[in-house]
Amino acid sequence: MTVWDFSHLDGRWQGELLPWNYRKLILSYLKSDMQLLDMETGGGELLKTFHHPSNKTQVTEAWQPNINLLKHTIAKQSMKMPYLLKMVL
Repeated sequence: MTVWDFSHLDGRWQGELLPWNYRKLILSYLKSDMQLLDMETGGGELLKTFHHPSNKTQVTEAWQPNINLLKHTIAKQSMKMPYLLKMVL
């Protein structure tokens, strides 16, 4: 499994739209000269939408399937992964 699959919940739950947008909120504060730490990055899908300089971005992740995924995506963009590397070694 490389992504979360919630298809078994189709038609069994209700949700409401949030009055805010997390991505827009982050982008309203994030400047290109800032350091960015993304904790519990998951697969990095949201992080990639920020288009933040890779030399100013660090990520953490503890779930091994996501670590494996990030090693093939985020790591190739030269983002720092100190916590990932500790988990793998």
